[in-house]
Amino acid sequence: MDFTLTPNTAYASSDRGKYEEILADYELITASDMAVAILDSLPDPLVVLNENRQITYMNRAFMWFLELDQPFEILGYRLGEVLGCTQASKDLGGCGTRIACRNCGVVNAMLEALNGISSHGHVRIQVETGDLKKPLELAIETAPISFLGRQFARMSLRSCSEEG
Repeated sequence: MDFTLTPNTAYASSDRGKYEEILADYELITASDMAVAILDSLPDPLVVLNENRQITYMNRAFMWFLELDQPFEILGYRLGEVLGCTQASKDLGGCGTRIACRNCGVVNAMLEALNGISSHGHVRIQVETGDLKKPLELAIETAPISFLGRQFARMSLRSCSEEG
């Protein structure tokens, strides 16, 4: 299955799973104490994405990174949407659907992982918080994962913006 170009957007698909499906994926992952223990023990923020690039799980480090209290606050969102990418909110399709997204390392890494290809690298996205726009530099690593018969993509990220 190819998740790259679709006719209804300028780049990646705008399709989204229903919240009930996202919640079922979250419950599938969190039902495994071992999986949660392993993912939560990792020091880098990590998300698990479904075939529509929606967040279905995030580890504790990711919740700390975004200063979240509950994972349910962002289940079903895409990564650019929760990071505040300036492109993600310009169209109804959300993160990954604009022409500018064709050059986005985050979106391309997600698409590669969903197509079975692991990748890593450094990316820069423009984020907006309030009236302030600034670049966010990230080291990312993605991999396809299969969990109890379901296919997902795993993405870990580390901010390079704060490193000296």
